[in-house]
Amino acid sequence: MQGLWRSLICAAALAATVGVGVATAQTVVVRNAPAGATIELVLNGTSVATAAADSAGEARLTVQPQAGAAAADRDVRMLVDRCGTTFRIVIVERGFDTPAIPSACDRREVTGLYLMRPITNFVVDVAPSTPDLWLRQGEVPNEWMTSERAPDSGSGSRRRSFSPVNTGIELFGGPTFIDFSHYAARACGSSVPACTSDAYRLGPTIGGTYWLRPFMGFEGSYVKGGQTTVAGSGSDFRFTSSLDFSVVNIVGKVGLPVGLVRFYGQGGTTYHNATLTEYQVVDDKAITVDGVTLTIPGGTHTLVGETSGWGWTFGGGAEMWLAGPMAVYAEAGMSWLRGEGQTTGSSALDDRIKYIGFGLRYHPGRR
Repeated sequence: MQGLWRSLICAAALAATVGVGVATAQTVVVRNAPAGATIELVLNGTSVATAAADSAGEARLTVQPQAGAAAADRDVRMLVDRCGTTFRIVIVERGFDTPAIPSACDRREVTGLYLMRPITNFVVDVAPSTPDLWLRQGEVPNEWMTSERAPDSGSGSRRRSFSPVNTGIELFGGPTFIDFSHYAARACGSSVPACTSDAYRLGPTIGGTYWLRPFMGFEGSYVKGGQTTVAGSGSDFRFTSSLDFSVVNIVGKVGLPVGLVRFYGQGGTTYHNATLTEYQVVDDKAITVDGVTLTIPGGTHTLVGETSGWGWTFGGGAEMWLAGPMAVYAEAGMSWLRGEGQTTGSSALDDRIKYIGFGLRYHPGRR
């Protein structure tokens, strides 16, 4: 199961294809190359196979499994060098140095880490600016080879596929559930017999991430937390306390790409801005002194205070890239909201929020 999990995700939606036999060799199939182009397969810096693309732009290169380390399961990266009419499919095992780019060649990496076994087959579509990769532990299904894929010009139809994670900019957005750790308890105190709160709030999140590498990036996001309300009452009073807040997060991210999924952790700083409103009603109260009843008038009181300040945030999650430029994500974490009041006499804020968010990510320019 460990090996299956590591390969996940290299082709999660394609792995259900039926009618697959067991392959006897590692095979790389190249699609949509120029007819007659030379296709070279390079493994750990050594050229192991060469073929010419047929009239349909396809070529098949096969490497027979060997005994020892070459027959074991290996985690590999895939790169494509375009050198005029020659395409070099470069497979680099983890722990090996990446071969230098030959002169007059343009190199593109299929981002991610993939499990290569003696029965592994790769299908590489070299038409798009960033090559597409399909992987199968067994023979290549016919439908992978029969659907058409348009070149970069955009003519014809385009095969949509599950694709590995990428670098560069991502835009994202979605709902976030937020829970305060101490706000309700502090607003109610220990002397209010009837106190309720809606501390769990749902607010929108938008932001952008820039991945310098598949495993390293940074992110900025804005979360509108909405209004959290606490209400309580006693024998002669009642009150409502509401906190309306928003936060801006700036974090560094560390990623672990596994096929089309990237797991990540993140940590950094958060800036909050909050408005605290307290509305209290005190009933009239009658007292008797020396047989004379006196009424002490009650009243209403409204207090409004604002806080802002910097705190810390950390968390983690995962994103899964679907067809084309879209991905889904889910993450969770905790942030510290700390800040002084912006007006004289207003309360300070020192609390924690726990959050769970999910939504969509979009990579501009990804096809």
